[in-house]
Parts: sequence; structure tokens; C-alpha cells
Amino acid sequence: MLIRILIIVSFFISCNNNKYQYPISDKSENFFKETLLQKNKILFRSENKFIDSIIKISNLNFYTDTTGVRILIDKKNNNNELNIRPKKGDIVFIKYSCVVLESKNSFKELSRDDYLNFKLGYSKQMRGLNFAIKSLKVGDEAMIIIPSYLGFGLTGYNDLVPPHSTILLNIKLLNIKS
Repeated sequence: MLIRILIIVSFFISCNNNKYQYPISDKSENFFKETLLQKNKILFRSENKFIDSIIKISNLNFYTDTTGVRILIDKKNNNNELNIRPKKGDIVFIKYSCVVLESKNSFKELSRDDYLNFKLGYSKQMRGLNFAIKSLKVGDEAMIIIPSYLGFGLTGYNDLVPPHSTILLNIKLLNIKS
């Protein structure tokens, strides 16, 4: 009986040979990486052209942040007596509404006014929102356009936001807690 067990174990050990694994060559791996990089650049450029065309049609003077987020701060409602901007680690309190921009002529409003608080730079909120909030002072109201790569990205958000969606947020920074 012991001999049978040893024969079976040695059979399985000898069958576990790595000669059937096919390594990926550096050449094919580089080709794959380069192809993905080129496709992402095309998506990036296409979305930025889409956002710029919407801004052009709206005739509004958005500022483009170095991250790619577009921001328009409403100067008429600017009553920021505190003159304080949030920094990484602060807890921010905002009022917002959200619109998904599907095309130049089509959009989907996701929410009427809602409230949110989160720790700036450490939350699971969209990266674009984290970047844009740093440009606001307490009391500022702004329109923020967030490209998909700084929003919900390749996956979208449940059934509400499809993948590769550009998001428009109407934001009011209510308070900052350091």
C-alpha cells in the first residue's frame, strides 16, 4: 500500500513540469503596452475635444486646471468673507448637483441639490473633485467639468454613470474643518 502511494505521489510530482508554460517575450509585452498606451491617448484626446466643444457652445469662460479639470467659479455669488481654501487632509462640506454629459446635445441629470462631506485627498471621491475643491474658497459656487479619467473612469458608477462619462458638477463649498 505504501508503495502505491509513493508511486502516485511521484507521478504527480513528475507531471508538474513547467515546460508547458509559454513565457511572454519582451517584444510582445512591449507591443501590448504600446498599443494600450496609444488607445488611451486617443480616448484622452477625444474626450478633451468633446469637453472643449461643450465649453465653446456654452460660451462660458472655464479655467482648465493642470489636471484636466475645467472650473468656472461664479463671481456673482462670491461672498467668501473667510477667504480660506481647503488643503489636503481638511474635511470639506459641499452642496452639489451632478449631470452626466453624454453628447453635445444629450445629458442626464443625476441629482438635484444634495450634500456631501469628505476628507480632501484621502476619500474615495472622484480625483477630479478632490483637485477642483482646492481651487474654491468657503462660499464659492462653481461649475466643474470632470473628465472620465478623473471621474468614474472605465467602470462608471452603478447604472447611473456609464463608463467613460464626463461629469458636470455644480458645487458650493459650504465649510472646511481642519
